[in-house]
Amino acid sequence: MSTPNPFEMFNKFNVNPAEITKALESMKLPGVNVEALLSSQQKNIEALNAANRVAIEGIQNLGQRQAEILRLAMEEAAKAAQDVATVGQPQDIPAKQAEIAKAAFEKGLANMQELAEMAARANSDTLAVVNKRFAESFDDFKAIFAQKK
Repeated sequence: MSTPNPFEMFNKFNVNPAEITKALESMKLPGVNVEALLSSQQKNIEALNAANRVAIEGIQNLGQRQAEILRLAMEEAAKAAQDVATVGQPQDIPAKQAEIAKAAFEKGLANMQELAEMAARANSDTLAVVNKRFAESFDDFKAIFAQKK
């Protein structure tokens, strides 16, 4: 499934990176490597886009799993109702209901734990992309303020 580009609205500005470079270089900022600065910002944008893609993928996976859990829960509820209806003796119904309730509670807890782990993994994967770029940006910082030779 294709996700729309959240920055699509900026395409109408038709900004040419070469023009930005030229404008910044004309300011003659001492000790600033404009090309490295723009390159670093481009990498930051690419990292944010990658992090967004990872986050969206995680959210989609979580939503799909929630839908699957709901579908299974409905199937199990229908089966449980049928099981209670087919209990032989009326005095056995409370025991069957307690058995079904216990199983449903345990399954619900397991599902909650699974979903929480999926959400944590999605967050961790997204943060890993951002952290990687953050670490790389220190090298970029050195290049930006390195003296041109």
